[in-house]
Formats: sequence, structure tokens, C-alpha cells
Amino acid sequence: MSKISIMVAASITLAGHSVSAIDYLTPSCEEALALSALPVQMRAGSSVFVLKPEGFVKTTEGTGPFTCIVERNHIKSLIPQCLDQKGAEVVIPAIIHKTTMALSGVPAAQIRADFDARAESGEFKAPDHIGVNYMMSHYNYIYLQGPGRVMRIPPHLMHYAPNVTDEDIGVAEDAQLKGMPHINDQGIHGYYISFVEGPSDFKAVQRACAGQVSDFPPS
Repeated sequence: MSKISIMVAASITLAGHSVSAIDYLTPSCEEALALSALPVQMRAGSSVFVLKPEGFVKTTEGTGPFTCIVERNHIKSLIPQCLDQKGAEVVIPAIIHKTTMALSGVPAAQIRADFDARAESGEFKAPDHIGVNYMMSHYNYIYLQGPGRVMRIPPHLMHYAPNVTDEDIGVAEDAQLKGMPHINDQGIHGYYISFVEGPSDFKAVQRACAGQVSDFPPS
């Protein structure tokens, strides 16, 4: 198994509040949660990362085109996603790095500034061809800075759109809040987001994560 270390402190300060360290999911739960980002018929053969106290570990080395991981941008967030081969190569290292910082209590603005500096230096690179990041899970629990809380984001697809802006594609004002297509995370790892009608099948998560993951975003 390959390992990418993440150091998580026993006590973390986020948004000015002291919180307990992350409650790690069981490996079977986290694997099911990560894979839930894909339609069920596409999951076979996917590689999977699991977050453990010693870091992210690739618990499944698949033969298929997708690599799945549950990002965290907050102590209570869960962000399952499955990226194609190019995303696994250039995006997942940044996801792991940003998760490390978020779980260490680093403010979002500082995480963004750090990412931009690493992109400028060439450490983080943009995808060099079109591709997709599936985020069709029922459990997209993402911390949003505006409301200041973790919210469920509807299932969606994210197509690589490095350095594209909302203005470039004529996006309406407040498109993100209205659930309309828009550019997310503008920069080298920007995405064009389009929402889908419903989540992928999540019965495997319900079985593997009983008592660990709620059907509602954490408060």
C-alpha cells in the first residue's frame, strides 16, 4: 500500500473555535463513501485512498481509469470524488495537501494562497487535456465560507477548466447559489460544474457507514 502522510493534531482550531480531532471513518466506510462519487456501474476497478491517522493510504490499487478519495475542507466535511487518470496525477496531490492544511486548522484564505504559490512555482500543474471529476455522491458535505457551515451540495460533474473564469462562459450572477453551471475554484484546478438529476446509488455507504455518516450534513 502506498502512503502519503498527513499530520493531524489532537486539537485543531477552526474559525476561532477549538474542536476535537477528526473522527476517522472505518476503512470500509471511507472506501464506500469515496466510490459513491461514481455511478455504481463505473466503480469496479477504481483505485481508492482512505484517510487514516498516519495519512492517506491507497487501500485499493485498481486497474480502471478512476481514483477515488474523500477530501476534507473542514473538520466536519466529507467531499467524495473520483478523478480520471490525469486528475489522479495532477489534482489528487493538491487535494491531499489542502486536506492536510484544512485539518491542521489553516484558514481557507491561507490555503488558497499556498495553493496559488505552489501553482506559480510549478509544483502543482494544470491538467493538459479535457477530463472529469465525478462528484455524484449523496454525501457531498462541503464547508462553505459564506454561510460558515457545512452544507450538502447536490450531485454534479466537474470538467477540467484550468484558468477559465465565470465571465469567459457567461455565467449568471450567483450561479453557484442557484445551482446553475459555473466555474468552481478558478485557477489551474478550476472546474466547469454541471449538476445532475440525482445522486449515484448509495446503499453501499448506508451498509458500511452505519452510525458513522449521517444522511444529513453535520451541524
